[in-house]
Amino acid sequence: MTSEKEQVESTNLFSLCQNNILDVLVYFEAFNHPLRIEEILNNCSVKYSVDKTTTALSKLVDDEILFEFDGFFSLKPGVNILVNERLEKERHADRLFSKSAAYIRIIKSMPFVQAIAISGSMSKGVSHSKGDIDYFIITDRNRLWLARTLLILFKKVFLFNSRKFFCVNYFVDLDNFIVPDENIFTATEIAYLIPVYNSQLLDKFKSSNKWIEAYYPHFDHPIKRKEFTNSNKGKNVIKFLLKGMIGNALEEKCMQLTIKRWARKFPDFDPIKFELTMRSRQGVSKHHPRDFQNIVLNKIAESKRKLYPPSTTKL
Repeated sequence: MTSEKEQVESTNLFSLCQNNILDVLVYFEAFNHPLRIEEILNNCSVKYSVDKTTTALSKLVDDEILFEFDGFFSLKPGVNILVNERLEKERHADRLFSKSAAYIRIIKSMPFVQAIAISGSMSKGVSHSKGDIDYFIITDRNRLWLARTLLILFKKVFLFNSRKFFCVNYFVDLDNFIVPDENIFTATEIAYLIPVYNSQLLDKFKSSNKWIEAYYPHFDHPIKRKEFTNSNKGKNVIKFLLKGMIGNALEEKCMQLTIKRWARKFPDFDPIKFELTMRSRQGVSKHHPRDFQNIVLNKIAESKRKLYPPSTTKL
């Protein structure tokens, strides 16, 4: 998203308020996700009044830059179809949320897991009919790969490798809170994380990435979910047994085996793409082989080229 100063420099096609609105809707257009006015206000990088935002939206609709249906706004003329699709995705997400409690209890009971948040599309309150629940997990120092391996083994053995309720694709440990991908996609994913275990630690993670405030300076997550407490003492026994040199050796072995397997599985990924989509090192594990980040950023760029003259478009 752009600041008001940048918007003045980039285009005089729309007012500053309209530019902020368009920034928000351009992002969510990449997901075919129409927004209500309160969601637009919550996502804007500048805080506007409801009246000012309503006026700006009305002008954009009158000029057929935006399209409205039943209180939802989109850049796409078939907004009525998108609204119906979104409402169905919300219903499916509610069903997944209702089934997530058991899996969250399992994840939090695993050794070395310190905090859990729901991420991905579910963190926006929607899910496709074949969608899954993505989890963002914080682990103990120097035990990320052990924690990840134990969770993957559990999924393969007891859940028959199902991703539907148990998709663990992003881990950081207590020493690796800083996320280097400073862009609108990553900022949105961090801002929208829904804490379900140890929200204080997740707040610390978010505050460690102050750069997201350039995109979301006053964001307040509209979705609140039950937070689970840690009542499982059994994992402390395993943590004790795997401390010191034995645990360190197993941690290194788990990391190296996973990286080698991913390198064989994705031989066409150059080092830059592998770092972006499969970031794998001590204290960080990212598994996003579909490179959704670049797909979304490219869609945003294309949408902005349609809205603004090429010489004035900025991301």
